[in-house]
Amino acid sequence: MNRLRLFCRTVPLMVLAALTAVALPVRADDGTTVREGDIDGVPYRVEVPARWNGTLLLWSHGAYSLDYPAPSEISLTNHPATRQWLLDHGYALAASQFRVPRGWGVVESGLKDQIDLLDWFTANVGKPRRTVSTGSSAAA
Repeated sequence: MNRLRLFCRTVPLMVLAALTAVALPVRADDGTTVREGDIDGVPYRVEVPARWNGTLLLWSHGAYSLDYPAPSEISLTNHPATRQWLLDHGYALAASQFRVPRGWGVVESGLKDQIDLLDWFTANVGKPRRTVSTGSSAAA
């Protein structure tokens, strides 16, 4: 009987935890689908316009110096106007923070984190016809 009670208490909590870990899409005013979540503890953001042209721009921010902490908001481009132009022209955008935000470790972890994001995108949004990897070499 105690096992049954434990089971009845544990399963709903496990289901609730699983549901909160899934990034549910949110629709922006312009029809863009926005998804945020984390992949193995690494936060990501994905924006897909209503009329996606099949191209995904996978943005990589640079390494952060010790003087500047990584921002809490995930950038998809280096300028808001660029982001909006790309979305208006049908490009999907995706970016993540990196597991290791500073030093030379950012190279290896950044590559893994971006590949994980591309795999997530393919499984949850669709397979891009083409993927363009872009970004900045350093962040302030």
